[in-house]
Amino acid sequence: MLRYLLYIYMSLCMAFGLVSCVSDDKTDYGPSVAVGERLPSFRVLLNDGSEVSDQTLRGKPGVIVFFTTTCPDCQRAMPGIEEVYRAWKTQAQFVCIGREETAGKVSAYWQEQGYTIPWSAQEDRTVYELFASRYVPRVFVFDAQGTVRASFVEEVDTVQLQQALRSCME
Repeated sequence: MLRYLLYIYMSLCMAFGLVSCVSDDKTDYGPSVAVGERLPSFRVLLNDGSEVSDQTLRGKPGVIVFFTTTCPDCQRAMPGIEEVYRAWKTQAQFVCIGREETAGKVSAYWQEQGYTIPWSAQEDRTVYELFASRYVPRVFVFDAQGTVRASFVEEVDTVQLQQALRSCME
């Protein structure tokens, strides 16, 4: 009986660990591109076939969002990010980058949720690891020169996100 209970306990622990967006100490967000640093050199293909890079993002402020479709924190944050995108899309650039996601999965999720933000599905962590080592959602707000002016980890406050964008416009 004790062995059975231990088996159930271990199975539950593993299940909760797999569905969580994070499994480390929540106070240590790991290495990340810091506020005041330039965007790292990267290049991704968007869902519409266009290419986005740190170079093509220069000239206009913007937002880069790293996410996964199965992450509960991402699922809570994305509706607000979509709302900010719809309000700011003519003044700022936005790109969502799926970490370890297939294009089919992101496309289906975007369609199901009614999202319109441009996205790129990355099947590995190569691009993500240029920006951070763990935790999603990760949101970086950058100015027209490509310098990060604000970042959000796990929780994205849409008022603060809009304030960060506003400050990039000044």
